[in-house]
Amino acid sequence: MHNQSIARVARVTVAALGLFWLTACPGPVYLQVGPPPAPVEVISPRPGEYFVWIEGSWLWDDQVYVWSPGRWVRAPRPEAVWVPGSWRQSSMGWFWVPGRWK
Repeated sequence: MHNQSIARVARVTVAALGLFWLTACPGPVYLQVGPPPAPVEVISPRPGEYFVWIEGSWLWDDQVYVWSPGRWVRAPRPEAVWVPGSWRQSSMGWFWVPGRWK
């Protein structure tokens, strides 16, 4: 595997752990700097029925924001709707609101 690919996988893994930490904590973690604008994503064809596109998002890895690309995910039930996660700003700073199935 190319060194840049290894570094990207490591950054995304660390960012996913950071997102886990943000969502596993009892309350929001506030950041003083908001995420950059989301890059334009190219959405591949849907792989099958009941697959839902989960858009990419910026994850916090405890030092910087790292982009986690969008992906197709099989819905937990046919009528399920994905409510995307988002970064929101309050008087205390920026915080992550996790996505969820509805």
